[in-house]
Amino acid sequence: MSSSIFTKKFLLDENVRQDLYHFLRSQHIDTRFVSKSASDRTIQEVSLREKRILVTNDNDFTLCAKEEIFSVVWLRIPQHSALVCIKAFQKLLEERMDFAGKIIVLKPHTWEAFYLSGK
Repeated sequence: MSSSIFTKKFLLDENVRQDLYHFLRSQHIDTRFVSKSASDRTIQEVSLREKRILVTNDNDFTLCAKEEIFSVVWLRIPQHSALVCIKAFQKLLEERMDFAGKIIVLKPHTWEAFYLSGK
């Protein structure tokens, strides 16, 4: 894997499988979970302040403007299979270098990137 992957920092929403957290940590990628009591606004602020890419199953964050959140990976992957999620995320990490200001829609075998809107 490229060394630039190691500069990425992820913030996993509470609705994301712990298997993904363990995979990212095993790759030496700076990753943390959102506090269960954190509001959406707090999550957005942490993402912006720490330049962390939010990984979530919640489509509410896809509506954020670039001034409100650093980046979002929206998981569109069935939650019953940790392996499918990890393989899809691994493919994304290998193929995508720039996450800042983007929404990434991650599906089992593909992904799409869009720019976050402006306010």
